[in-house]
Amino acid sequence: MASRGRLAMVLSLSSLLIMATAQAASPKITSYAAGITADSAPTGISAGPDGNLWFTESNAGAIGKITPTGTVTEYTNGISEASSPTDIVAGPDGNLWFSESSNEAVGKITVDGVVTEYTNGINGKVSGITRGPDGNLWFTEIVDNAIGKISTSGVVIEYTVGLSDGSGPNKIVAGKDGNLWFTENGNNAIGKMTTDGVVTEFRTGITDGASLAGITVDIDGNLWFAENGTSIIGKITTSGVVTEYAKGITPNSAPSEITTGADGNIWFTEDNNSAIGQISRAGVITEYPVSANGVTTGPDGNLWFTGDNVVGQILIQLPTPVQTKKPTTVSTKKTANVPGKKVVCIKGKQIKSYLGKCPTGWKKKT
Repeated sequence: MASRGRLAMVLSLSSLLIMATAQAASPKITSYAAGITADSAPTGISAGPDGNLWFTESNAGAIGKITPTGTVTEYTNGISEASSPTDIVAGPDGNLWFSESSNEAVGKITVDGVVTEYTNGINGKVSGITRGPDGNLWFTEIVDNAIGKISTSGVVIEYTVGLSDGSGPNKIVAGKDGNLWFTENGNNAIGKMTTDGVVTEFRTGITDGASLAGITVDIDGNLWFAENGTSIIGKITTSGVVTEYAKGITPNSAPSEITTGADGNIWFTEDNNSAIGQISRAGVITEYPVSANGVTTGPDGNLWFTGDNVVGQILIQLPTPVQTKKPTTVSTKKTANVPGKKVVCIKGKQIKSYLGKCPTGWKKKT
């Protein structure tokens, strides 16, 4: 009986150790609510060129700025009422650019809060937006089935050729291959568009009913996307080979927005699960209980998200660099007499060290 008691104690202590280890491994999560208008629905979020995070407030028709320490400033002047700012991205011109999902417009806001809206040439409600490899901004028109390009001076070109009817371009990102990659919500496909407007659609390997949402590019140049309808995270190579990951994702959790972390992992929001998921490059998934709408990597290397009237930060544990020690080499060469360096000298049975060289009558020990 005594041995059973000791065994139970050992198992209990082991369980506590395992629980403590698991808790220690969980990232620190901080949420900021002060300064954010009630019921404003913070949605998209992006790192700004000024070292702050910028986010959209869909219900308030506002753009918010939050410092890494949590101080919030909101901007509404120049934004049309009921325009529903949605996605936001840092542009090549040092400004932030955002989509207006209830308005046929793309907005620009300077880091000082001056807003300009562009409507000429845009014929549909704008959904996703990203910075292109060509110095322009690229956006999707989910209802009107088009991909748009807008220069930093506001000149718009729309592309529809090559897009399947009802494809519903949703979210968009610039790939490391110099092309634009986007999800097709209504077509169960991933689209690729060159900067000249040539479209290729990839469907093979994507589960039916995926209802594709967010998309991001990883450090290897692969594209990762969220399948809102099937609770799957997918990966597609630039040659179109798809791999899907479902193990570890709560069923019916509806993955939505997605980004690549500074730790090299992929992070995504879950609309129906009040959680943020993390997927390693090997496909191992972990879920953390935090309600989130949008997600991005901040200028501080941490993960930042928008949630229920909050903006939050997840402290990322970056891998410790492995430092390799250079092997010590031992020289077998005989050392000559060098001024300022000790030498070992012998005279008969005597052995002494001298600075520089051996005195007269002494020989250098070899």
